[in-house]
Amino acid sequence: MSIKDELIEKYFEICTDVPMSEVEELLSDPRNAKVRLASEIVNIYHGAQEAQEAQEHFENVFSNKGTPENMDDIEMKEGEKLTDILDRSELAKSRTEARQKIVQGGVKIDDKAVSNIDYKITKEIDGAILKVGKREFRRIQVVE
Repeated sequence: MSIKDELIEKYFEICTDVPMSEVEELLSDPRNAKVRLASEIVNIYHGAQEAQEAQEHFENVFSNKGTPENMDDIEMKEGEKLTDILDRSELAKSRTEARQKIVQGGVKIDDKAVSNIDYKITKEIDGAILKVGKREFRRIQVVE
């Protein structure tokens, strides 16, 4: 979705086998054209089933604001500050960026925004989903 609209046609031409007459029709709706482009490229390199699964994943997570089925776990120690965890796990480039993400409402635990930059981990959030921004999801494991 991050491809500029004016480049979609070029991507279709260079990266796919979709006939240009069909591309012209697709260009009337840039969002659907991008979805189709992504599907075509994934299909070429990974097959039709992977393309379908990738499209379903995108629609679930980004279009419908759902949660992915598969995600990495992130280990957190009870009492550890969330800003330190975001920095350590590279979900933020620094503690400063981690604080900014929290203040701006970009960090959620089980869909509830964390607004306290001094938020500390508790056992109660074990198994919860950490969401940072629109695309980063981790299942929380609170360890001793």
